[in-house]
Amino acid sequence: MYGALKGTGQAFFTSVSSFCNCGFDLLGSNSLQNFATDYLVLSVCAILTILGSLGFIVWNELYEKLKIQKEKKLSFRKTWLTLSTHSKLVLVMLGIMIVFGTFGIMIFEYNNPDTLGRYSFGDKVFISAFHGISARTTGMAAVDLQNLTNSGKFFTIILMLIGGAPGSTAGGIKTITFAVLIITMLSSVSHNKNVNVFRREISDENIKQAITVLISALLIISIMTMVLSALNPQFSFIDMLFEVVSALATCGYSLGVTASLTTSSKVLLIIIMYIGRVSTVTMTMAIAGKKFKQSNIVNYPKAEVNIG
Repeated sequence: MYGALKGTGQAFFTSVSSFCNCGFDLLGSNSLQNFATDYLVLSVCAILTILGSLGFIVWNELYEKLKIQKEKKLSFRKTWLTLSTHSKLVLVMLGIMIVFGTFGIMIFEYNNPDTLGRYSFGDKVFISAFHGISARTTGMAAVDLQNLTNSGKFFTIILMLIGGAPGSTAGGIKTITFAVLIITMLSSVSHNKNVNVFRREISDENIKQAITVLISALLIISIMTMVLSALNPQFSFIDMLFEVVSALATCGYSLGVTASLTTSSKVLLIIIMYIGRVSTVTMTMAIAGKKFKQSNIVNYPKAEVNIG
């Protein structure tokens, strides 16, 4: 399509961008829409996205465990049992998020003539799977994002917010954070004393960190969306929310409104992207400094409050 030299450059750039969950491409405003039914191109980009979003911690452990499995001729089950809880959660969440993302886009965009409506059933499944993977911070689009239904836009926002695994090239609050919060909620509903997964107990510190990450992200999103909506009243609230979450998750998706925003709004988006890359918790701690540090010398009596 582009010739040997330029085509190789395009391929290399797109491959690196996919693995790094960057959101950049050199294909113009249509991104990968011209390749919507090209299974080879989209599959390679999707696989590279998955590889990058797993995290180097997981890849290192998988390499070590598979090497031991080959040497000792262990079964898959025994190898799985030796994996750390972190790696197990990352891999399980990867499968869940791919299925969740695929079916979500299929449901909300199936009959939309401007996105999936004009494709065959097989192509709809394939494009939905690619979008479900890419929306979790790669930011390459096989459909026109501006033509998504409001439900499709909001579902994409959820995928962007969740993002990839900790220690990976992906952004978002991270799949482990989301998993810990869901497991904690289920444990609370079931009146379980401890929060357990894969026969291991999740520490209170991890639960507090997950809650901190989510609340920090939601506060930033809420405040920045309101500010940007006030500065740019010509755009809808869902469009502003989409741009803010995409920036915080360092996804790279856009509904095409960023170029028309005011200069101050663009500066705010830059700040949001920086916060998202450094992580909300790190930024909160940096801003708060020693103010929120509490001495452990004094232990106060426990109090019960009504929740919900």
